[in-house]
Amino acid sequence: MPGIFNRGEIVAHALQLGGNPSLTTRANEFLNLFLDHLARTFDWDALVTETSFSNAGTIHTFALPSDYGRVLAVHIDAEQKPLIQIEDWPEAWRLIRYDNGNNVTSSSKPTHFAIEPATPLGYVWPIPKNAYTGKLLYYKIPAELTSDAQFPWFLHSLALVNAVTTWAEAYERETLQVIIDRATDEVLTRYGNTQSDRGRAGSQNVQLDQNIYGGWRYRET
Repeated sequence: MPGIFNRGEIVAHALQLGGNPSLTTRANEFLNLFLDHLARTFDWDALVTETSFSNAGTIHTFALPSDYGRVLAVHIDAEQKPLIQIEDWPEAWRLIRYDNGNNVTSSSKPTHFAIEPATPLGYVWPIPKNAYTGKLLYYKIPAELTSDAQFPWFLHSLALVNAVTTWAEAYERETLQVIIDRATDEVLTRYGNTQSDRGRAGSQNVQLDQNIYGGWRYRET
């Protein structure tokens, strides 16, 4: 479901409002930078993506997709609960390194995972004896727009027109960082809640059996 305006229309409208129609190339660059920054600033529902993974190669690691931004959930196939994230990377590294160095493996499936900060790689623990497959839910970082016919991932065309207009008006007065930060704050304030596709269909909170579902969340914070 695209927005109302594609890239060419957003930039054309914005530069007309901003009073400087000759800045098309720089406006396209600004829009890409702004969309990338916006994607990294907030957990937008529109960017949630599912992918399959397996432990092909090293038994305790799995590859992350090239557009990976942030993890939402990791789930081993045929298991009821998602894996629990170990957010302290040095601690996860210590546990996995010790078991791997001593050939310690588990007959059951992994229960925890960690994301290595420096590389697009996930780790599971305890290290299992057998191969496994699973699903990863994550927030992707969209590819940059490369043509005027493309629609941005962010659906509110008005917000993007306003952001590019603000940039055009302040092009020779303020730094790019200042403009992007101000435009991002405005978009988050006005549109953050409207992008969340939850709770609009008469939903109710369902009480789950704590013996089965007790204590876990999709994202540990």
